[in-house]
Amino acid sequence: MYARSGAKAIPAPAAGVSPRAVWLDHKAAGVIACAGVCGAVVGAGAALPVLWPLAFVALSAWGWLVVLATRRRAGLGAWALSVGWLAWHLAGQGWVAAAVREGEHALAWRGAVVVILLAFQLAPLLLAWAVLAPLTRLSARSDRAIVWRWGLAVACAESLRQLGWWGSGYASLGVVFIDLPAAPALVPAIGGAGLGGVVLAVAGLAALAAWRLAAGGSRSVRVPAAAAASTCLALLLWPAPPGAAAEDPADPGLTVVAVQPPAERGRHWSRAGLDEALQQLEAAIRAAPAAAVLVTAETFFPEPPPREPAGTRWGDLVTLARQRGVHLLVGMPHLLRDGDGVHLANAVVQVSPERRSLYAKERLVPGGEYLPWPSLLGPLYARLFERVREGQRSGPPELTAPLFVAGATVGVSICHELGFPLIQSARAHGAGWLVNLADDGWIDTPWYRQQMVALARLRARETGKPLLRVSQGGPTLLVSADGRVLAEASDTQRAQALRVTVPLRAPAAPYLDLATALALLPGVLVGVALLATHWRTPSAPPGEGMS
Repeated sequence: MYARSGAKAIPAPAAGVSPRAVWLDHKAAGVIACAGVCGAVVGAGAALPVLWPLAFVALSAWGWLVVLATRRRAGLGAWALSVGWLAWHLAGQGWVAAAVREGEHALAWRGAVVVILLAFQLAPLLLAWAVLAPLTRLSARSDRAIVWRWGLAVACAESLRQLGWWGSGYASLGVVFIDLPAAPALVPAIGGAGLGGVVLAVAGLAALAAWRLAAGGSRSVRVPAAAAASTCLALLLWPAPPGAAAEDPADPGLTVVAVQPPAERGRHWSRAGLDEALQQLEAAIRAAPAAAVLVTAETFFPEPPPREPAGTRWGDLVTLARQRGVHLLVGMPHLLRDGDGVHLANAVVQVSPERRSLYAKERLVPGGEYLPWPSLLGPLYARLFERVREGQRSGPPELTAPLFVAGATVGVSICHELGFPLIQSARAHGAGWLVNLADDGWIDTPWYRQQMVALARLRARETGKPLLRVSQGGPTLLVSADGRVLAEASDTQRAQALRVTVPLRAPAAPYLDLATALALLPGVLVGVALLATHWRTPSAPPGEGMS
């Protein structure tokens, strides 16, 4: 039996060839290595979305390599898919290893964190690839079945990550292709995951066309090539949406002051740092106009507010804010009481002249904010991370609703939650604008910071709401509903107050009502494809199918 590779036929490996023999095949190793390079280019696009044309070429080439490897040996195709996927997420999310600080065996601990990260990212891909195996068994000679198997596997993996606790925003295709000309029109309708699905489908068509062309099928290449070319033109020439609400002169907007602390890591955990934070917030309150909203970074204060604020500096700040008629959204821990006792929560405290309220973080960072299995993993996490608190709990649903501040509702999130599209869509329901309080001092790398800007732009487009991100040691910026950066702090390393006007008349994006359904769509397509296998007769004997 022969398998096609380019314009010539080469003998396919015998059924009894061992995995070791596959690795010794230099051609197979070259295909796998090239797949890894393509995946790394896609992952790098998450921090550098301006390079999306190169990322698209890499995605299409990766698909072609998966088809090439699968036609030689199905197991080899799985290797090409897996290596490319791991390289993608290592390039796009490898910065998470920087959370492990210098110390004894720091390099080994960072490696352990990366391995855990990649295992969680790879698991849904391999699951989808294995489930889709019957599609390839239908016809051993069907190039299209192999291409769609590759595309659906990647699409399913992206959706499964969207539904899990680890999120799917980081290094997702929506982030990589946020600067695609058609993105401003597509993202509000189908979200970042939908945009990634469209790009993936076009890349699959391009991969199929390239494979058919290399195999010498001049007629069979016409349909996929025409489809890929026409869709690419549509994505490039798609007209921009009408003017954003940020440019509406009839919208007075809301005056908001982003209070950004210095980038020095751990500064606010010392008494001197706490005093400086109190002084900075007091100066911002005195300088702010009446009815303005002051928003600090995450954990701007490192300790919960006192139970009896009278006579304390915190109490004096609350009194001053009420006297001047300004509203505060302050990132600081808070104590929550439930049936199990009192627990610490990462929270945002609202102090307004007419009310006080609270938002508690729902999605905590494993190892950085809580221990999933403290009795088992406590010693390990104590060596990996700083200030791990076993008792920190996620916020209950009643403390994750939008807050009513200065006459408008605001959907609040904290740091890591920006990476969860379904969480952000929930926060945007009923809210006029979004705010994200972050502390980026724990990861000192520009790749992470650049990706946070792309994430903020993507979330604003998905929800159709302006988004303000206030950070310590990272980007502080205001993003319009159409994903444009309207204002940005000039220096992320020093203390400053960024005064912005947040537009409030932006209409909600259609994606808000479709977010969950779109997240499940790839899984539904896979189910339909598998059901179809029971109604079709294989075009080749079972012995000739691919495993």
